[in-house]
Amino acid sequence: LKGLQNLGNTCFMNAGLQCIFHCKALVNYLIQEQFENEPLNQRDDLSITRAFISLAKKMYNISSNDNDEYNYYSSSRHYSSYSGSLNPSELRAKFVRKEDKYNNFQQHDSPELISDFLDQLSKELNRSKSTYYDARKDSQTTCGALIEFGRKLNNINSIVEDLFYGQSRNQFKCTNPKCNYIKNCY
Repeated sequence: LKGLQNLGNTCFMNAGLQCIFHCKALVNYLIQEQFENEPLNQRDDLSITRAFISLAKKMYNISSNDNDEYNYYSSSRHYSSYSGSLNPSELRAKFVRKEDKYNNFQQHDSPELISDFLDQLSKELNRSKSTYYDARKDSQTTCGALIEFGRKLNNINSIVEDLFYGQSRNQFKCTNPKCNYIKNCY
């Protein structure tokens, strides 16, 4: 895999993008443009998706006409093209238009960038006819959490959810026998 050029305090972004570029199922789905055969909610703005595909094809030395599945672990292209680095400025420009908190060349958290980037891909690749669901509720009950998670899944349906989304529960319990305080976070 080729490296990404630092555009001025963007190493957190480069690290996050490298993680996403190693998600074979997502990269192959995008390079093959399988979303073109799906009923997307919004076809008018796939700017981040298209910029990601363009950079992925450069990263793996795939010609713009070659949309076949790419197995990076067995391809000689992967090993023979290791030298050099790519400029991610086009992808960054498309991304910061929608996530302006990254438009300041300040240091940010790579996991947060990965989450925000995947959220933006998910919005662009949403197969659901419903409006994008963006509520961040702290449900205290199992029933409430399941209802909210179900609502989210009814309004968002993309390859990103297929590959990455799930739900977990954290339970905080006071160890003082007199307190018995329990908080569930989903």
